[in-house]
Amino acid sequence: MQRSGSSLKPVLLLLCALGFSAGAVRAHQRDMVNADLALAVRLGERFIDLTLHLQYKEFPSLVERRAMDADRDGWIGPQEAAAYVQEKSGRVLEAVRLTASGQPVGLQVLGEPKLEFFGAARVVPLHQDLTVELSSPLELPGPDKSLLFRLDNRLEWPYPGRIVFALSAERSLQVDSTSLDDMGQSLSREHLRSLWFACRRRSGREVEQAIAGGEDLWRLITYVRADNRPRIAVARLDTPADSEIPAAGPESSATETR
Repeated sequence: MQRSGSSLKPVLLLLCALGFSAGAVRAHQRDMVNADLALAVRLGERFIDLTLHLQYKEFPSLVERRAMDADRDGWIGPQEAAAYVQEKSGRVLEAVRLTASGQPVGLQVLGEPKLEFFGAARVVPLHQDLTVELSSPLELPGPDKSLLFRLDNRLEWPYPGRIVFALSAERSLQVDSTSLDDMGQSLSREHLRSLWFACRRRSGREVEQAIAGGEDLWRLITYVRADNRPRIAVARLDTPADSEIPAAGPESSATETR
């Protein structure tokens, strides 16, 4: 018996829906092991700000939460969270190095770092974000001379995910060039760990032209991102958080469990 095309449409629609759902589930499962590291730099007329966003998805967050839970009661208390934030902020301050024309820029933590549990301060696989802001006063030379900034970010980041960099500047400033110019598709995570940019004050005429052209007080200079895919070791979930998990050797990328 020949089936009509109209009788097959519901079946085809159902198969398409199931295929789309399965693909979405697989994509979400892959994303659950990721953690993103974003660094935003704001160049002001008299200051420079660096904001680091450490964004952990479900399973990296679980690792971080277990490390936070000092008394192993399954909950993250205020003192445990405060100790974690202090330790992480110290690491950020040590790992991020900024120089201006070869001279170190003394960065300081600005305000209180923000730790976000998204409603559940427990040792569970849920998203977790930490935001740390660094700042320093800054005096830029006149329009005839650029200041060369070099930024090194050596913060240990063992999780797969993305490394993001954004640079914005106040209207009174001009960013003449960066190490990311014309990189195209060859951009890698190492390019975002060590980079430079040259900046100067704009002349009065340049500022007037920018205002006449409708330029905002702040403008985005560059926004780039690169995949971070380190080799990681896999361990049982019941492995104590404070025990060492050996890195995968050249012959294996996972720890065998029985």
